[in-house]
Amino acid sequence: MASPGNSKNLPKGIVSKADLAKWLKDSEDAVRAAYPKADMKKAVKFLGKDTTVEGVFLRLLVHSHEHMGQLIAYARSTGVVPPWSAK
Repeated sequence: MASPGNSKNLPKGIVSKADLAKWLKDSEDAVRAAYPKADMKKAVKFLGKDTTVEGVFLRLLVHSHEHMGQLIAYARSTGVVPPWSAK
């Protein structure tokens, strides 16, 4: 599976919003399936740096929350009320 780091890393078959949504869901499912089986203390290289598998999972969590914050800020700036904060 390609990394979503930028558009040139996307698989060639992703041409629509639905394709992208499926690819992102499949990526999330792959992480959820790998997490319980992972050797968290195993040393790995990630983005050119030494870390552990646990560090990679932590980075994935932080990264997804960064995007969630961006989406919330964008939604609110355009008048969209996130469903969890609607009265």
